Amino acid sequence: MPYGDGTGPHGTGPVGRRRGPCCADAPARGRRQCTPDEERTALQADKAHVEMMLKRINERLEALTN
Repeated sequence: MPYGDGTGPHGTGPVGRRRGPCCADAPARGRRQCTPDEERTALQADKAHVEMMLKRINERLEALTN
């Protein structure tokens, strides 16, 4: 793992409890529907992950330009 965070070689692998987006495929798998609070929490986690990855990309770009 390039970053040692369990996200795989491209940084896009599963994180969290490996359940995917908050109940996005609920009807297909028989899951219950998400509440707005659950969806908000999942989206906040996704946002934090994307921001972390962007920070790492920017740091790496900066290191390559120096």
